Amino acid sequence: MLVELLQNDGKSLYSCLFVNRTWCETTVPILWKDPLKLCPNDNKRILFDVILLHLPEESRDILKNHGIDLFTELHQRPLFNYISFWKHLNLSILDSMIISVKSKTSIIRSEILKLLINENTKFTHVYVYTLLLNYHEHLISGAEHCFSELKFLHINTFDCSSRNVFEELDRISESVNHVASNNISGIIKLIEAQKNLNDIQFRTLFSIYYHAILNHSTIETVFYIDSLFTVMLTNT
Repeated sequence: MLVELLQNDGKSLYSCLFVNRTWCETTVPILWKDPLKLCPNDNKRILFDVILLHLPEESRDILKNHGIDLFTELHQRPLFNYISFWKHLNLSILDSMIISVKSKTSIIRSEILKLLINENTKFTHVYVYTLLLNYHEHLISGAEHCFSELKFLHINTFDCSSRNVFEELDRISESVNHVASNNISGIIKLIEAQKNLNDIQFRTLFSIYYHAILNHSTIETVFYIDSLFTVMLTNT
């Protein structure tokens, strides 16, 4: 269908929503596959409000009991369960939206993560550029279903909570085919657990891990990037 050819053109996709009901129902899942990518920076607050509209009454009550009222200007619940279509999770952008509230962000973060990471969602792409300390409890508790079909992992942060998160991903996800990281040593076990891994991109190379990576039977290409050069290693 035509709308599928426009998946990287947010403006055109938005127009497709108003053609008719069929086009709208076809377009919504494409738009919400990666909503943070197609949403301009100045509209991030609008997107955040839409996310808040999906919070169940239990979460709303928890926020209100902590003196957090984010719903005074929000309208009725969405016609679609947009969250169910979300496949690309960028924790850094999500965190910037949460921090913008500037009030009791840890409580807000907790309720939003319960909405996103559970048995009703399934992400194929995850981008992590922020401290996992803020997320590890939810990433672990909701990972079983949510990340079982993970295909792409881009992680540029390592902290005291990273090990637990990666150990859980080692256990539940064997479908990753692309990994990008600033430190390959932190995810070597995750790499070894994958059955369909095709390429890796990283910025820190240690010889102790080099052979382990290239000996992985499914890896086709390794990209090594630093401030001076990029090296493409082909596993033949």
